[in-house]
Amino acid sequence: MTDKQIYDLDVNDLACFGVWYFPMDESAEDELTVRPLLDKETCTDAQVIVRASFVGGDGSSYLGYLYWDGGGKVEYLKPVILLEDGSFVTFWNGMVEPSWADYSARAQELKSSRAQELKS
Repeated sequence: MTDKQIYDLDVNDLACFGVWYFPMDESAEDELTVRPLLDKETCTDAQVIVRASFVGGDGSSYLGYLYWDGGGKVEYLKPVILLEDGSFVTFWNGMVEPSWADYSARAQELKSSRAQELKS
């Protein structure tokens, strides 16, 4: 089994498996456990995340994922970009105001480069 914690997913995991789901049964360690959805499986009652490609303002490409439920609002999609250093940037924090201090040095670089673009 290829179970992982959602926060441990990395670029290689998404490259190997484009769809992951939360198995909400006794086989899962906890509610943060995700498992790749294999071709012959179905999971009509499970929450699913799907691989997504993101493009930065400077044209750079990033791999990440979206929570998929058929809705299109950001609060349902909860986009996440995975960075090459193993960290991530999420675009949905619910009611909690995000703090850039909580992000990795690589994520800080993205924020800084974007701020420079906006000033130019």
